[in-house]
Amino acid sequence: MLVALFALALVVRLAGIDRSPWYDELFTLVSFAGSPGDAFGKQVAANNHPLASLLAWLAGRFTASASGLRLPPFIVPEAGRFPSRGRRSCPGRR
Repeated sequence: MLVALFALALVVRLAGIDRSPWYDELFTLVSFAGSPGDAFGKQVAANNHPLASLLAWLAGRFTASASGLRLPPFIVPEAGRFPSRGRRSCPGRR
């Protein structure tokens, strides 16, 4: 059941991966994804999420397509679901 739910979540998220970039994505690409230094050094706006900016910079080295630029932020959260699969409760909760 858990695998089916995970597969459904992937399909739903993949459905819009190739749509045109939105304002916040374009702003991040122009303002913070020029270099790794920009990703971590330009803390001038609330929109700068350093890891997302670094992933956008890295993806931009290989592709300019909208789906290619969205792929790293798509993969990282999905990959993080596997280590937490066996966890039954929150840390510190009794």
